[in-house]
Amino acid sequence: MLFVIFPKGRLERYVADEKDKNPQLALIYLRELDRIRPSPEFKLMIAKTSLQLGHYEDAERYIKEIDYTALKEE
Repeated sequence: MLFVIFPKGRLERYVADEKDKNPQLALIYLRELDRIRPSPEFKLMIAKTSLQLGHYEDAERYIKEIDYTALKEE
């Protein structure tokens, strides 16, 4: 449903903007994005947001799943 409302790329930008305003909602969106289109970037964002919310075990789990060779240099 999210992809009907937000064309490709727009949802990712929305979630990145929303992360500081409403991290719990952003985390829900990020997990759904990662489920549909797995990527190391989503996993890293999930881990960071989980840490921000104090969900340390979730953050650790997602960090372990990251393929660091696939991350783009920023």
